[in-house]
Amino acid sequence: MLIVTKQQIGKIVTLTENLSALDVNQFIRDTQEFDLVNVFPAQMITDIETKLSGTIHSWNSTDTYSVDDIALNDTYFTALANNTNSEPPSADWEDNELLNFYGEYLVPFFAYSFYYRFIAYHGAKITQSGIKQVIDDTTQPISDKMRGEMLGDIKNKLNVWTGRISKRLSDVDYTFDGVKYTATNKGVKQKVKIYALGTKQYGRIE
Repeated sequence: MLIVTKQQIGKIVTLTENLSALDVNQFIRDTQEFDLVNVFPAQMITDIETKLSGTIHSWNSTDTYSVDDIALNDTYFTALANNTNSEPPSADWEDNELLNFYGEYLVPFFAYSFYYRFIAYHGAKITQSGIKQVIDDTTQPISDKMRGEMLGDIKNKLNVWTGRISKRLSDVDYTFDGVKYTATNKGVKQKVKIYALGTKQYGRIE
């Protein structure tokens, strides 16, 4: 299963609504299969997949919850007792540490890693219109220079999130919800630092 959706990615990077799931799913799949393995322990990804494939409730005061039910109320919680009208956080709930790590750290890393692939290959496999910029009130394909600037800026953001992930995993000793995961042999490392390339507004994806 794909553990991050186009909708989640679109909250972090620019994706227009007219891009269908079919337009982006191959890039999501490649990101999951080739990029996550270099950063996150395989068992951690498997456990996230298992939790996401189960039932995750949106917390509602009129619903009844059983022990071990997972509910989303801004962040993820696991029920410690059968309850109704007990809004998390409360004594009836505990943080679901793994899913909160997923939402707070893995998804942003995934979004920028996906976006790097997407921008690098866009136009060859996505849509005929490609990525456009406005010049003299007309839209034109972006230049190779602008594409390079976009890729550099995205790589910089990837480095930032890799650093945040590395610190978080170190702080908790790779342990979530009482489960200690084995770090990858390479560990989590930032790649060569690419500094921000300005604050200009880049072209839009049509």
